[in-house]
Amino acid sequence: MGVKEELHNSNQNLPHVTEGEVWWISFGENIGHEINGKGYLFTRPAVIFKKLSRNKFLVLPTTTQNRIGNWYIPIQYGEYSVSVILSEARSVDTRRFSTRIGRLSARDFKKVKEGFKELYI
Repeated sequence: MGVKEELHNSNQNLPHVTEGEVWWISFGENIGHEINGKGYLFTRPAVIFKKLSRNKFLVLPTTTQNRIGNWYIPIQYGEYSVSVILSEARSVDTRRFSTRIGRLSARDFKKVKEGFKELYI
């Protein structure tokens, strides 16, 4: 059974998730220029941007690579300087959530929201 089938069939308890948190999320193996996760579960850290329903959230993946441009919002997360990748916004089911890493500061989450609005609204 593949990773996608394992996640789909999992009966994990619904995690308590709030906007502004950072979670390890299984993005899967994608094609072309889409962002991939890493490791067996193809995970990468992502910011929880917006709750869409009880089991679905809009998330924004992050990268530790220094990226510049309208599609990237640089933030400091703990000891790491990371970029939130606005162009890879994706809605995901909570079964893709692995581990809560922490929460963005209010200032950094505001920067992310403002950058998202500037690009998409």
